Amino acid sequence: MYRLGSGLIRMGEFARAQNDIVSVAMDDLNSLAKETGELVNLAILENDHVVYLAQVQGNPRSVVSLFTQIGARAPLYSTGVGKAILAYMPDEFVRGIIKEGLVPVTRGTITTETALWEALTLTRQRGYATDHEENAEGVCCVASCIWNGAGKVVGALSISGTAARINPLNFELLGQRVSETCRRISQKMGRAY
Repeated sequence: MYRLGSGLIRMGEFARAQNDIVSVAMDDLNSLAKETGELVNLAILENDHVVYLAQVQGNPRSVVSLFTQIGARAPLYSTGVGKAILAYMPDEFVRGIIKEGLVPVTRGTITTETALWEALTLTRQRGYATDHEENAEGVCCVASCIWNGAGKVVGALSISGTAARINPLNFELLGQRVSETCRRISQKMGRAY
């Protein structure tokens, strides 16, 4: 008699969770991309990185070459989706990320413990995270997290584009848009507000 090992069971649960969030979120990703004309990404936490699961380009003529390809992994501390997720993780998890080292990806990457804690506090206060050329030169984004019915963060969405189109002048407006979209997806995932 054969039985599935615990590793295979965890892999199966992880794959099912990925499929669930993508299928639940796709209509909202499409709507947000169409509304903003920008690239919308869906990412999840995998160990100490984010992994991009889906993306929709709002305006095909404004495609920019980004690091956010489906399946790509990126640090939590240098991406909008990563900081959106990290803001709601336990302090000991955040301290573990800091202990591993906040290695600069670009000139704009957060590299100090104080700056990271400040960014996470600000993310919780306003409901969205920003990435101001922290993971790719010339690229900015705003991001917010997605919750499930058990009150656990299960992913994040970002609106990404060139720094000429997404920047501190419209971070708040786009932050509200991505937060509203994440709230709708979270409700579909069973979160009560």
